[in-house]
Amino acid sequence: MTRDLARNERILLLLSALLLATAIFLPLWKIEIWAPQYPEGLTMRIGAGEITGNVDQINILNHYIGMKKIASSDIPELRVLPWVMSALAALGAAAAAFGRRRVALAWLSVFAAAGAIGFFDFFLWGYDYGHNLSPDAPIKIPGLSYQPPLIGHKLILNIHSYSLPDWGSYLLLAAFAAAALGIFGRPLFGDKMSRAARAGETKWPRATRGTGSLFSLALAAISLALASVACTPKPEPIVAGEDRCERCHMTISDRRFAAEVVTEKGRVLKYDSIGCLLHHHAEKPAADRVWVVDHFHPETMLPAKDARFLVGSGIAGPMGPGPIAAGDAEALKTLAKTKSKGEVVDWASVPSSP
Repeated sequence: MTRDLARNERILLLLSALLLATAIFLPLWKIEIWAPQYPEGLTMRIGAGEITGNVDQINILNHYIGMKKIASSDIPELRVLPWVMSALAALGAAAAAFGRRRVALAWLSVFAAAGAIGFFDFFLWGYDYGHNLSPDAPIKIPGLSYQPPLIGHKLILNIHSYSLPDWGSYLLLAAFAAAALGIFGRPLFGDKMSRAARAGETKWPRATRGTGSLFSLALAAISLALASVACTPKPEPIVAGEDRCERCHMTISDRRFAAEVVTEKGRVLKYDSIGCLLHHHAEKPAADRVWVVDHFHPETMLPAKDARFLVGSGIAGPMGPGPIAAGDAEALKTLAKTKSKGEVVDWASVPSSP
């Protein structure tokens, strides 16, 4: 049998099939919800065959707005999805073994179509749950739907909802990219590669040998970087006059005293003062999860581990006296001498209860 895919191209197809098969065992999507009664947030993960996470607590919240109960057994697509992904992985491995470009391209087209159909079905699932509400719900607001976002953030009443890809989806993207590189990557390697493939060579020509491995490594690095960025909690700008304090629920009016905490699940909790932040948590949050506004440069936010704090000064913020943060310890000491008493300390020395 004459193959028109070189060995390294077929290896990329096989890698794609393996990544696709691995994604079956990982969550594909996650929906995260934060409500006042759940400050750390609730997470629901959707995988091939099951929904896991804080499903019971989310169903309790959904009950108040009339949304029907979320259960894996009630969603037929979840029962079919493992079989679909297994079949796609097997067909990808077969295309790699067969070694014909047209066959591989047909498989990649089916892969893309299955992904598009799955994404559209996810939209329909969210639409159904968000719009078909019970008329006997305790909370009813005419004209308001509770459909979660397809991707990104949505605020519904006082509930924040985030919908984001999970590890399985990143593997699927990497699988698709690997397959596309195996099928369409040859033009990147010039005429020598084309002549070699037509001649039935199973190795890369000397001028391009190793390039396939380089691209495979680059693909893996990009996939890991995307996953890392997606999973790394980041702070958000504090908007005075719009954002509300998580503890006292007052609108943040003076950025100079504001602060925020990025939880382990990635939620950003904003506070109108460091004092409110400390009062809101039973234990003082770790320094790498706290961000504070520089009192002398309100447009700048600092990680608490890099900031210095003026405590015991008596300077009143929006909620009364409390710690003041800045990046310049000397400026804080000058403020303490000229306008008040107090001591400049690092985050570890800030009292847990201001």
